[in-house]
Amino acid sequence: MADYNIQSMEGAPLVAKNDYTSYVEYIENVLGGRREQITLDENYTKIVALADVVAGATGNFIDITCPAGQKFSIMGVQQIPRGADARTAHSLRIRAADTADADISFYNKMRLTKEGITDSITNIARVFYGDVSLIKQAALALGNAEQLKTDLEWYRFNDWACN
Repeated sequence: MADYNIQSMEGAPLVAKNDYTSYVEYIENVLGGRREQITLDENYTKIVALADVVAGATGNFIDITCPAGQKFSIMGVQQIPRGADARTAHSLRIRAADTADADISFYNKMRLTKEGITDSITNIARVFYGDVSLIKQAALALGNAEQLKTDLEWYRFNDWACN
């Protein structure tokens, strides 16, 4: 777990606790922020950008960008309260398929970035589609159905991500 330095509104550094709940309380109570849970999809174009990847190739297929002046946070498994169910950590799961409804390569990557107010971009994370896919096992040629991941198998970040 890492300690994070957060700048106050006046610019003086504040040492934030390495605790997700304390971070959220700080944003809400000190900076006046408000929480909003959102579900991202291809229609949320302010934050989500999709890219075509040639069949059989690997590459970035989705970019999730936090707009300048805004923050997003993801509670990792290291921030869940002691004794709480591990599934309380935020999960990330998607399904990406081609026009024939076949899953894309599990080796394609998704990138999460933070857009700065001066057009700078900071990489938050890059993960393989196979890690975040809803599918545990693609359908086999014998006609077997796809096997979906259970909630225990959904992708969860180890440490919290925020910007």
